[in-house]
Amino acid sequence: MRQVCDSRTDFPRRLRSARGPALALAAFAGLVASVPAMALPPALMGSKITATAIPETSTNREALVHKVAVFGTDQRTRLPRHMQALRSSVGMIYNEKSRTVCSAFCVADDVIATASHCVFRTKGEQPPPAERFFFARPGTKHASVRFAGAPVRASAQQIIAGIVGISTKPPIDAARDWALIKLQGPACKGTALDILPLTPDEVEQEAAADRVFQVAFHRDFGAWAMAYSGVCAAGRRVEGSNGPAPDRDFTDPLNLLLHTCDTGGASSGSPLLVHTPGGPKVVGINVGTFVRSRVMIEEGVVVKRMPASPVANTAVSSIAFAARLEPFRQANVLSQPADVRELQRRLAGMNLLEAASIGRFDEKTRAAIQLYEARVGLPVAGLPTRAILQQLQGDEAAALPSSSHLERGVRRQGTR
Repeated sequence: MRQVCDSRTDFPRRLRSARGPALALAAFAGLVASVPAMALPPALMGSKITATAIPETSTNREALVHKVAVFGTDQRTRLPRHMQALRSSVGMIYNEKSRTVCSAFCVADDVIATASHCVFRTKGEQPPPAERFFFARPGTKHASVRFAGAPVRASAQQIIAGIVGISTKPPIDAARDWALIKLQGPACKGTALDILPLTPDEVEQEAAADRVFQVAFHRDFGAWAMAYSGVCAAGRRVEGSNGPAPDRDFTDPLNLLLHTCDTGGASSGSPLLVHTPGGPKVVGINVGTFVRSRVMIEEGVVVKRMPASPVANTAVSSIAFAARLEPFRQANVLSQPADVRELQRRLAGMNLLEAASIGRFDEKTRAAIQLYEARVGLPVAGLPTRAILQQLQGDEAAALPSSSHLERGVRRQGTR
């Protein structure tokens, strides 16, 4: 007996007959499939990046150019002349060790935003060293720049994210897939994009007025030229998309944006923008593509897989991260190893961290800080800051008996 089943699954890494949907991280999955071609030459690290800096080989071109995130006719064009200023605001992050590339954009003089999975990868995968990342803006005079903390191997703690290691299986973490990253110096000075915290319903209204668009770098578009999507649909739902169901398929659906802006490989982390009288403003971060595939099953075994089709692109609403930017900018993050170890020892003393984690900042340390912040009623960020260390020191001091209490205890024992 044969039957044809519809399923929504991840692409292009694999097609499965699994029930339920998943998210195709178009940039991330494509990058994994094409590691050699995505590398930036070491000679260009820390220097101006040109449009021809990244080579393309005939052996992997087919895997790179699959247009999984294009809806209908491909509407992508080169950035219009009147939008050329965005070339200084939107760039890419690349890692010289893992050979991965994603889009990213300036949100403050020394802070960029991107998708969390671009830095921390997905659930169960080992993230690449944060010190090996660079932020570059191809085709401009802006030099590439490392993440803050790179010289002392402390870049990981210079990042705040909605989630670390997102799940691409239901419930999908797309609405938490954002990250803010401090740079080593004010490389974005004068080029930062304003964040406009609109709800998905408000974004839908802007899209209905033809004011929503997206710009990014795509592996299948030109020689790393910035692509402009044209105006596109966006909001809580996308008309005619036949799914997905945000309340069922995603965590935190109130911060999820669905959109039909045409994207491509390396576009994860790019800004979803809205035209305003004051210029383009950020209303979301592009994350990945929700796709549907069809499989033919015979006696419980998949015997044929039909091509997957994109249903909608996903993005994180700016509401999820807008309020985090200024506190993150002002945070005094610990960078010296001795200070980080001291913070870790105090967390371990409160049974919030395993002793094995002391000596390096890892995701267990980040989680321990978040647990402590939640316990004492602080905003949950997971950053190893000077303020957190001082509060931990104060908590420990308050828990110890004072000298006067000890003296009174000794006197009482002596009178017995």
